[in-house]
This record gives sequence, C-alpha cells and structure tokens, in this order.
Amino acid sequence: MAESSLGFLFDENISSKLVTILRLLGVKGLITMERAYGTGAKDEDWIPMAAEQGYIYVTLDRMQLVDEAISQRFHDAGARAVFFSSRFAQAPKWDQAVWLLKHWRTIADATCAIPRGSIRFVHWNGTIVDNPPIRRKV
Repeated sequence: MAESSLGFLFDENISSKLVTILRLLGVKGLITMERAYGTGAKDEDWIPMAAEQGYIYVTLDRMQLVDEAISQRFHDAGARAVFFSSRFAQAPKWDQAVWLLKHWRTIADATCAIPRGSIRFVHWNGTIVDNPPIRRKV
C-alpha cells in the first residue's frame, strides 16, 4: 500500500469478524494485524512498517497512549492511529457491530487525511477528538 493511499489496520483487540462485515459492505483498504504482520507482532516492528505503508491503525488499546515507549515509536514513525472508546471494548459483539456500522463513515471521513503522527479518539457517541491529551503513568 502506497503512502498516499488510505488503509486501516485493525488491531488484534478488534474482532476480525467486524472487519469482515465492513468488507462485505464494500469498504476497501481494511486489514487485520494478524494478516498484515502476524499474531503477536512486536510494536517496534509493526509500527514503522504500518506508518511507511500508509495504514491508519485502529485499536482499543488505550494503554498505548500512556506507554511512553510506544507513544514515542508512533511519533518517530509518523504513525497515524484511531483509538475507540473503552465502552466499545466492554460492549457485546452485537453492539460493537451496530456501533461500528453506525459510525464507520464518520470515522473514515475524519481520519482519511490526518497528518502523519496524528491520533484520533472516538467516543462512544461518535464524537471524534483530534490528538487527545495523553495521560502518562505516574
């Protein structure tokens, strides 16, 4: 995938079945972490590759926002990421599917042109926050 193209790389913590649903509805440029880099890929390996390949990383793992080493890797690589609300992770799979279908176009539209090194946070109500403040572990 070229840098200029749009693609979304879904983390292992988001069901690949949800990605399949989006694909079946005609959404292109979606790939799962397992398919792209294998299960359990190390952050130091996949982050720079994903950034170079033009992917926007989609995850529930908000700990990556507070882990200084991972945050630094995102920054250094110029990676782009979208973090879903923790409420998404707690919701039953059916509710996750409904939420994703309801908000996907907004998420894709709001993130397709984000600059390298940027992150977006999507609240449960669908509101998207640009470059949310990162709360570091104390």
